[in-house]
Amino acid sequence: MIKGYTSIRFLRVFLVLWITYATYTMGRRPFSVARADIQRDTGLTAAQTSIVDTVFMLTYTVGQLGYGYIKKYLGNKEILLYGILFSSVSSLLLAFSSSLLFFSLAWALNGFAQAAGWATCLSILNYWIFPQERGRVMGWWSTNMAVGGVVGNVLPAFLIGKGFSWRLAVSIEAIVLMGVAVLIFFSLIQHPNMVRLPSVQQVEENNITAGYLQEIGSLRLNKDGEICSPMCSSALTDSEPIQRMYNDSPSSKGISTSINDYDSSLTFWQIVFIPGVKGICMSYFLHKLVRYGFMFWLPYFAVEELKYTTESAGYVSSFFDIGGVIGTIASGFCSDWLFHGKGRTRVILLFTLGMIIGTWCFGAFSHIFVESVALCAVAVSVVGFFSFAIDALMSGSFLLDFLEHAKLTGQSGAISGVVGGMGSAGSIFQGIFTVVLSSSSWSTLFYSFSLASAVASICLIQPLRYEMRGRHGTFSIV
Repeated sequence: MIKGYTSIRFLRVFLVLWITYATYTMGRRPFSVARADIQRDTGLTAAQTSIVDTVFMLTYTVGQLGYGYIKKYLGNKEILLYGILFSSVSSLLLAFSSSLLFFSLAWALNGFAQAAGWATCLSILNYWIFPQERGRVMGWWSTNMAVGGVVGNVLPAFLIGKGFSWRLAVSIEAIVLMGVAVLIFFSLIQHPNMVRLPSVQQVEENNITAGYLQEIGSLRLNKDGEICSPMCSSALTDSEPIQRMYNDSPSSKGISTSINDYDSSLTFWQIVFIPGVKGICMSYFLHKLVRYGFMFWLPYFAVEELKYTTESAGYVSSFFDIGGVIGTIASGFCSDWLFHGKGRTRVILLFTLGMIIGTWCFGAFSHIFVESVALCAVAVSVVGFFSFAIDALMSGSFLLDFLEHAKLTGQSGAISGVVGGMGSAGSIFQGIFTVVLSSSSWSTLFYSFSLASAVASICLIQPLRYEMRGRHGTFSIV
């Protein structure tokens, strides 16, 4: 039996959720890696396979925008389970598809399923992560996006390179998804109250700040839901009462009981009109367009333009995610250390500058990659470094800080769903964006990615002003 707050938090929450979202990310990659083989096998064109990408991102965006509605009926654990199971089913459907219609239907289902991942994980983590450690913890935890991408690229590329069909490669990833669903069911603790521990919000409401990580392990909730030490005479002696109290509370549906939270029925438009949110959404839209453009089309670019084999293209593309692992970790430490941990917008802008330069250089020197696979891998990893660093901050510690200052932590799932959904709308357009511009030249596409990154930085002017003036706490809901 795992004992102690630190062990529970690491093994039953952080690690399980890390594996979960890494697997979610893996489940998005097989179609991109096998794109060239699918086109040869089925006769589909690049424009037609881009439709499959667009359908995926469309349903992914719709799913994120509707996340708040789903949360009214299902708890966090149930949402994660259903999401990963449906993603597994969609991968199996993809493996047995041979026409554009069935490819699109399978990946449309996967888009809806994938929408359950990030917002739900963020909602659960919100109860376990303290503000003092947010950047570092989210930096390390968010490496799951990149690691999942590496596995999602390398596994099918390896199998295809060894002579197995792309259908078998996709089917194996579906089996992995099912296995992680079992892990979630038996291991995940979605709220501290389920093991008679107070949440971060409950600790902060009781002004317990010094030595928070050490002290919280000795705290428990009594039958009235009040925080007390194990020596308290009214402390619970078993988990049944607190489990019953948890099941009857708003927290069982992922809603914080913090006295500072707004009503749980915020509409989509109320969220959008929170000052600063529109700028964040627009910036995230452009960053997602660039990131998913690279993620979905790098293998195809390597095969068709650079004349690599499918196996080599998959390996080179994995460096996008390898660079992302380093970038994600770096983003967490930088956001905690630079500007005394109070300048995450400025840190994002610094990483965006690197992204602007990196994508421009990728376009300027891509002709050299035909002769040098190693140089291509280095360039891909640099772009991945900045892309994942920006994404990790905007969807993680930056957004959590924003919600905390706006006193909307109880709405973390719904608001992160809207921000993620609006941002992911950029992923919908990356398909047509990529096909149209790459038809001119791939360099034109990469220069356009650089321009999009520059515009994304301009969209953060309002959040930057709030950050510089310390005005987050003045938000109002329209």
